[in-house]
Amino acid sequence: MILPIHTYPDPVLRAMCARVATVDVDIQRLVIDLRDTMSAANGLGLAAPQVGVDLRVAVVGELVLINPVIESGAGEATEPEGCLSLPGLIAPISRHTQITFSATSEAGERYSLEVFGEHARAVQHEVDHLDGKLFIDYLGPVKRDLLLSRWRKR
Repeated sequence: MILPIHTYPDPVLRAMCARVATVDVDIQRLVIDLRDTMSAANGLGLAAPQVGVDLRVAVVGELVLINPVIESGAGEATEPEGCLSLPGLIAPISRHTQITFSATSEAGERYSLEVFGEHARAVQHEVDHLDGKLFIDYLGPVKRDLLLSRWRKR
């Protein structure tokens, strides 16, 4: 099912999401809905709070991230970044170019994976959502306020 995407400044986007205790049919359904919604919006990833659910669940392409933890990061690149919850707003954000993370799959199995480039950026972005952090939080206050002011006028 395609779910409505919550947009800034909806308070759910600032929620510190709860850990998933058990991967059950409801969580598996949420994963399917996140994938469907992400695909319909042409996104690279989507986190549960973006659809109003404050659980530590996200998808990045085919990757399922339940209770993800970024274990390590290396390299750094500043690239334009956007977000489905701030449609049309893009800003240069510095992130690791390589990360290792662990997460639980939709089958309930814990796994660890190393990802690079765009995938590393997207995983970091979605994990930030689960911690109530948005990509605009990486900007200085003056630049953030200016971009948000222009974005609101659109």
